[in-house]
Amino acid sequence: GTIITHYYIEGTTEKVPLKDGTVAEDVKDSGREGETYQTSEIEDSLLSDVYEIAEIPENAEGTYGEEEIEVIYYYKKVERKVIINKYDEDGKTPLEGVEFTISTKENPGEVIDTYTTNEKGQIEIQLEAGEYIAEETKVPENYQLPEENETEFAVTKQDETINIDITNTKKKGTIITHYYIEGTTEKVPL
Repeated sequence: GTIITHYYIEGTTEKVPLKDGTVAEDVKDSGREGETYQTSEIEDSLLSDVYEIAEIPENAEGTYGEEEIEVIYYYKKVERKVIINKYDEDGKTPLEGVEFTISTKENPGEVIDTYTTNEKGQIEIQLEAGEYIAEETKVPENYQLPEENETEFAVTKQDETINIDITNTKKKGTIITHYYIEGTTEKVPL
């Protein structure tokens, strides 16, 4: 009997990309009827960094039969949870209501979406593997946008969750102290 193993992008019959820029070709194996076979997923070291296994087929191993057996491994784009934690300048107090736009590093001007921090000072999103820029665009009253309002980060297959901590500084105000005679705007004599 024969076996043909495919490595497809989930939901398609497109071959999954490999690190070297090629795609994963089908693998054909043959054996005598009744013999056992075992197929395997693509080694991580060869697979594109943007894809990971979505599901191992139920017939990944079994026995050869008379018919050709088709085994399909599906791969999905790597997607990870990204948590932006926004703090006051003390680095501890969460800051609610800070707005960020997220764009990819390849198209910095093209905003994917705008997000606002919740009462925990957090934004939680799912992003596909790649390099991104989080740009701070709006801050609550009494705060100022940092001079460096862009934070670059990457989402990779190796990450479980990406945590990004960003702090903010309060607006610096000027204080003018007046010394008046009670009930007037006359200066107190020295």
